[in-house]
Amino acid sequence: MYDKELVIEILSQILHASLTAMSRFEAISEVSDFTGSPSGIEKMDSVCCSSLLSVRQSRSSTR
Repeated sequence: MYDKELVIEILSQILHASLTAMSRFEAISEVSDFTGSPSGIEKMDSVCCSSLLSVRQSRSSTR
């Protein structure tokens, strides 16, 4: 069996992380926006990793 509340919480966090990443991607129109400068690469790292790491960390803390 699984804990229904835990599943709902994790899915909620995944949804929130996805929406955050999508809003951060709005300013990106082409790949070079990420790869053309060090600040672009930093933004890519931020968009791709920070939200997903927060979901992973919260999931780990519930175990």
